Amino acid sequence: MSVDWNRDPSTIKDRQKIIMFFPGLAGDSSRGYIKMLCNWFLQYDDYLIGVVHARGVNTELKTDELIKLSMMDDWRTSMNLVTSKLDALKLDYDLYGVGFSMGGNLMLRYQALTPESRFKALLAIC
Repeated sequence: MSVDWNRDPSTIKDRQKIIMFFPGLAGDSSRGYIKMLCNWFLQYDDYLIGVVHARGVNTELKTDELIKLSMMDDWRTSMNLVTSKLDALKLDYDLYGVGFSMGGNLMLRYQALTPESRFKALLAIC
C-alpha cells in the first residue's frame, strides 16, 4: 500500500485537519472523483490530504501478494505508519476518513477492529 499526499506531511501545523481518502478497489489518486473532492476540500481550508492506494494499485509490487480484501494487516500497517509519522511531529491534528465503495467498507471495518484508531470522523460512500 502507499499514500499519495497533496504536500509533505511534515509541513503540517498545529490543529491541522487531515483527510485520508480510501478509493474503491481499483481507484487511486488519479481518478476524477478523487481529484474533484480533493480540490473541493482545498478551496475551503488548508487540509493535508492523503489518498491511500491498495496493494498493487498505482504502486510497484514488492511481494508476490496482491490486495487481500479480507485481511486488515495492510490497513493497520499503513495507518500505523501514517499516524506514527504525524505523532512524531508533536502537534495536535484532526484525522478524517472518506472511503468509496470497497475502500469505504474496508475503512469502516478497520475502524471497528481498531479501538486505538485516530479517526475523528468517517464517511463511507458505497
